[in-house]
Amino acid sequence: MLLISLVPVMGQGRGLDKTRQPEQSGTDVLLAVIDQLRQSGIFGADPFFFQFLSRVSYVATEDGMSTTTYQPGANNALGFWQVSIKIKILYLL
Repeated sequence: MLLISLVPVMGQGRGLDKTRQPEQSGTDVLLAVIDQLRQSGIFGADPFFFQFLSRVSYVATEDGMSTTTYQPGANNALGFWQVSIKIKILYLL
């Protein structure tokens, strides 16, 4: 019985990196991306920066769950943070 309940857990997520798959969404994917950024060291180790990234993702796209995150025919490379849109808005202010 114990072996049966462990098999599905062990098989989940192995070999599938959702951060490398197109148009993924959800808090689990966001946290995995932020963790990869943190481990890379390219943004330093400031925990407030990574908290900021998480908040921007939620405001911009509800962690990728918003219907506007990935639209047919749109530039879906913007992803969770919708970066170029935010930069354009800030530029216009």
